[in-house]
Amino acid sequence: MAHPQEPPILDFSVFYGSDCQAKTKLVQIVRECCLKNGFFQITGHRISRELQRRTMSCV
Repeated sequence: MAHPQEPPILDFSVFYGSDCQAKTKLVQIVRECCLKNGFFQITGHRISRELQRRTMSCV
């Protein structure tokens, strides 16, 4: 039996910068992930651990 692939990990920190080409590339990668995998993991998003914790407690 094949092992499932790890979800793609995308670094969203480029959205906090001024590099429009990097932002455009990330948007394209997000689109590809949504169409091919249906999901992905995000790093560099600047969402506090506290907000993440509170959000997950609502699930």
